[in-house]
Amino acid sequence: MMRRDIPGAHRIVHAASALGLLDVVVRYSLGDRITIDVPLYRKSNRWDERDLWEYDPPTVARLAGAIASFPEPAVFIDCGADIGIMSLLVAAGTANIERFIGLEPNGGAYEVLKENYRRLPFPAEAVLGAVGRAAGRGELRSPDYDPRVEHAQFIELKEDGAIPVYRIDDLPLGRDNYIALKIDVEGAELDVIEGAVQTLAGARRFVVDVEAHPRVAERTGIDPIVYLRRLHEIRPCSFHICERPDVELSLARDFFDQVERINHDVVVVSE
Repeated sequence: MMRRDIPGAHRIVHAASALGLLDVVVRYSLGDRITIDVPLYRKSNRWDERDLWEYDPPTVARLAGAIASFPEPAVFIDCGADIGIMSLLVAAGTANIERFIGLEPNGGAYEVLKENYRRLPFPAEAVLGAVGRAAGRGELRSPDYDPRVEHAQFIELKEDGAIPVYRIDDLPLGRDNYIALKIDVEGAELDVIEGAVQTLAGARRFVVDVEAHPRVAERTGIDPIVYLRRLHEIRPCSFHICERPDVELSLARDFFDQVERINHDVVVVSE
């Protein structure tokens, strides 16, 4: 009913939620090797199977394709993993992954992520925490424009904060790896990259999936081109705007001067 814009559909969902009918976790299959638990009690994860397969297909395909092109399996680091939807869809799209590390600061999402990673057919570790340029602590905050949406929350650094903040370069990754890094951190993109310089510079090759969000850019004052330039400084890269494959990105111009002011995912592949 919702997909067909039939009136009353949202009321049915609200009624089902009020009656406790959505206080469940549903397990879906993403292929022969991968399954995902989806907590329907979280509004941000109220998905059926079709929703899963329609979750950002251009980005999933581009990221999985880049990882599949590596001559050896990659280590996948998922920053802002939520329940693991992006990383698990990519894992369903390529077997060329040897290890997962997923970091998620929301405790409710983390518990589901931990269970989803437990069932993966290769080593995977879920970490309760955020990611930044230095180790520390912080608190989750909601932006004024989306106060009720969990996916829009960001980390505010605070010495006595309840949430640990990690630096990618401090993770036990070793060197000389193929690295896949997904960054969905609602404004801390540049901080994550600055905290991952050693890891990315020391990798054989890397692929980074990073979000460009116009409202986040307005809140932080950082245009996405700033952190894309930083990746190019670490190592020459090619850039692919998943929603606009026809656009050849210029690092000399602000990002939103080149594309419409909507959310975009950019997949960055090192040479």
